[in-house]
Amino acid sequence: MKAEKKILLIGGGTGGHIMPLYPLATELIKNGHQVDLIVNDNELDRQIIKDSFGLNSSQFKTYYFRAFKIHYHFSFQSFTNAFKILGSILKAKKLIKNLNPDVIFFKGGFVGFPFLLALKYLSRFKGRIYLHESDIVTGTLGKYFEKSADKVFRNFGQDATPLFYDKKLKKTETKSGELQNILIFGGSQGAEFLNKLIEQNQDALLQKYNIKLVTGIRDKIKASPKDKNLNKLTGRLEQFDLLPQEEIIQAIHDSDLVITRASGSIFQILSAQKKSLLIPLPTSARDHQRLNAEYFKEQKLAYTLEQKHLTDEVFVNTINQILKDEKLAKNLKSFNLQSCEALITQTITT
Repeated sequence: MKAEKKILLIGGGTGGHIMPLYPLATELIKNGHQVDLIVNDNELDRQIIKDSFGLNSSQFKTYYFRAFKIHYHFSFQSFTNAFKILGSILKAKKLIKNLNPDVIFFKGGFVGFPFLLALKYLSRFKGRIYLHESDIVTGTLGKYFEKSADKVFRNFGQDATPLFYDKKLKKTETKSGELQNILIFGGSQGAEFLNKLIEQNQDALLQKYNIKLVTGIRDKIKASPKDKNLNKLTGRLEQFDLLPQEEIIQAIHDSDLVITRASGSIFQILSAQKKSLLIPLPTSARDHQRLNAEYFKEQKLAYTLEQKHLTDEVFVNTINQILKDEKLAKNLKSFNLQSCEALITQTITT
């Protein structure tokens, strides 16, 4: 039996940097290792941990760390944040020393920045360091620190080791003649535009489909069809601020189409072999979401639309087209995508 190791997982700022740590944490604990998690100290990260990380507190402890974003343009906030970031680096060094892990695993997000700097310049850490890159292009921090890592795991590439929650759930049985189901979620930064898009087109969509909309932590959309004769259709629109990990995965399996951005959630959707419409966030760093989406579009596994060219008519017509596309359904059925938490666990604990 392998000796127990202390593993520190770090990621946060968006769901895509936290939720993939769930299956890894579960696999590590199952193999007898001690796990601690550091996420950002904000409302979103706290809600995700509360809803999605149902692990025994005696085996798993979460630390909420106040991190500050780096701004690449000059502003007064950039000036004041420089001092705050320096303070967070010193706090990160102290926390690493107190936890004394054997292995540190970074999933991404700006919460990892002060820890990476502390490890590189201030700490005498003797353990191993691993990074996991979610996107097809490596981030600025990843490029800077990957030479200091023992290994960099990646979602994309020749030796890809994707990491995502892929619990195999069965689609809830539907009766013959029932409407098809559409799931829409945009994450934290990307939800607002998608929410507005559904609000503008709900009259046309609700006549044909059931809609489940995850709005993010913000106000719900106004669900009131313009045609008074369609008021009964509002019951076909369900809205949620957030869904726990298990429920969002079940919602993916229950859907006939998922409309989302182009972050790590793509892997959950494709693992469930579901049709998807990807609308990349145009402000994503390094344009990584567009590149992610194009990668799967080229493999004929997803449809994509660019936000800047998107009209209501194009949006609705594309949805109708995807749901009729049998070739896409066939491609998805033959695509076998699995998460690699078992392989990653073996690598980082050996």
